[in-house]
Amino acid sequence: MSSSVILIFSLIVAMDIAAGILSIEADISQKCKSTSNGGAVLLGVAASLALGVAHFMANLMGGCLCVSSIDELENSRYRRRILFACLIMSWCVVAFGLPMMIIGTVANLESSKLCDMSHHHMLIGCLCCFVHALLCFIWCFTYSTIQLQT
Repeated sequence: MSSSVILIFSLIVAMDIAAGILSIEADISQKCKSTSNGGAVLLGVAASLALGVAHFMANLMGGCLCVSSIDELENSRYRRRILFACLIMSWCVVAFGLPMMIIGTVANLESSKLCDMSHHHMLIGCLCCFVHALLCFIWCFTYSTIQLQT
């Protein structure tokens, strides 16, 4: 596997981890320290964008690699199933996590008058970010074993 592929997947995993950390910070900053939750809203938007961009890049990169190395994938059915499972699970994780982060961001926007932590949508979104990072790492590791095998 080329160093550019490793660099791009490292960037994707780093963006997922950054999105998770930003969503934790957004959840923490929603506590009633001031009359405005503008910081929590900005952190929530940044976390949502980071997860969305990381998912887009992972699918773009994964599709390009699968198309360019179809022969290696044909010879390795077990690993191809792992790659496909990671792809499906990453879509499920983002389909669940991104709306949670958006709901949490909107709730932070609307709850500037309330000083409670009755919703934890951002923490659920955070968990989804970390799971997405793990799936991307597994995808990259599995693909690299296919490359080493040939």
